Amino acid sequence: MDQSAQESELEGYNSAESTPPESGCTTQDEVVDDTFIKSNNLEEDEPTTQQPDAAVTTESSLSSSTASLPSILNSLLDPIIEAGLVGQILGFTTSSPSSSSSSLRTAAAWVVASLARIESKLLITSGGYDKRLFVNEIRDGGVIPILRSRVRHVLDEMSTTTSNGDLYPLLLALTRLAKSVCYVPKNVKITTDRMSLLKTLCDICARVRIDENSSWTEVDILYHATWGLYYLTKTGREDAMDVLVRRNEDNESPTIIQNLVHGVALAQRDGQNHHLRQRLLRPCLNVIGNVVSSTVDVHTDIVLECGVLPHLNRLMLEAEWTGEVNWIVSNIAAGNVTQKEELFQAGFFPLLLDVFRSVRKKTIHGQEMKFMMSLRFQGSLPGRKEAVFTVVNIMDKGSLAHKEWLVNNGVLSLLIQLVKEHPDLVLVNVLDAIYLFVKSFRSPNNSLDDEDILQRHLNESGVLVELSKFQDHEDDEVTNRIDYILDVGLNNSNNWNI
Repeated sequence: MDQSAQESELEGYNSAESTPPESGCTTQDEVVDDTFIKSNNLEEDEPTTQQPDAAVTTESSLSSSTASLPSILNSLLDPIIEAGLVGQILGFTTSSPSSSSSSLRTAAAWVVASLARIESKLLITSGGYDKRLFVNEIRDGGVIPILRSRVRHVLDEMSTTTSNGDLYPLLLALTRLAKSVCYVPKNVKITTDRMSLLKTLCDICARVRIDENSSWTEVDILYHATWGLYYLTKTGREDAMDVLVRRNEDNESPTIIQNLVHGVALAQRDGQNHHLRQRLLRPCLNVIGNVVSSTVDVHTDIVLECGVLPHLNRLMLEAEWTGEVNWIVSNIAAGNVTQKEELFQAGFFPLLLDVFRSVRKKTIHGQEMKFMMSLRFQGSLPGRKEAVFTVVNIMDKGSLAHKEWLVNNGVLSLLIQLVKEHPDLVLVNVLDAIYLFVKSFRSPNNSLDDEDILQRHLNESGVLVELSKFQDHEDDEVTNRIDYILDVGLNNSNNWNI
């Protein structure tokens, strides 16, 4: 997961923000708030599955020729669209069982999935497609309702049939259509109904409840459907989030969020089919991360009510998952004080400090000994960068007790150590955290014990020495805040009104 930390403009912001590594995920008819205060910043592994030889050959040839990928994709997509074959393909896909064979409908579904895959890659690599988009043909051809009906039929029959060969192309078609919709750039008009796609994938996720004995097929259904949900909620649209968190809530069966949290829990259990269930962890975490990135507090509340925190707690220091989990935690910390308190009560504050540490201390028989954390985790920069955002969010809108706990337990010195290691990557965000702490100390309504305590923290943590090295920074806002912090730490009270 590649993440680029966006420098937060603290005045008027409620949280630190991270930016997705890829841009262009929103479409022309979407309104994106430039002051969006939570982040959607994960990029996923490409979902894979077993496919017919022809599809595998096509996709492997694409990946082996990345230098000329846009031209290859155009050469594959152009003839199909220009020859008017899309309508015929969709006709086979939507035909009734009485008018075409099952194998023909399945083959047509594979073509739909492959075309959607090609177009999504084209949109990602070249930034747009200047001819008629294939995803528009999907709406015109009425494929989405047919795909939805057929997938539901397969799910209904799953307990009585041993062959589910029809399921994979249908589900892949839905997932890849979702990805194509996600990556259409802002200046390109599309007609595909995102909400219909979203509701279809939500229905699939609601129908599948896996356990320790679930088959590869059942796990794979939830795996691909969850990736589809990730694509369709990636842009942070509140209407999409609302459908996701409330879908199936009036039914006796679990909600979508409950199923996702259940998937995260099962993926961490040992036992039979552990390697299959673990596939669910990344897509489930990514969708949960999208939901808590919402600016609507109730969306995050629903995730918390489903009991996700204990499962995140166990993953926070795992090398493979520290980036995802700390991203989720930073967005929860961007919420209200009650949500921050839930993090505190669930034990995330001590873990937050551990994320910054590469060496931990342990006392054995009265002697302090040092031992290295897992080598897999040591130096995990994505997790540390997200942890900085969490600190910023707590210092910004957190309670006085939360701020005092972090400072009294050494967060300032840990932040300064991170600046020493990666000044170009984290200076601005670390400065934000320290600046907000000092500002809250100076607030007449939120004062700590006295000014001597603040100055002691700034001196003992090394803040003053390290920040003084950046007084000639090219960014005036950075130098102004550094000067302010140094003046407070050195008791130059005449310059405290910034």
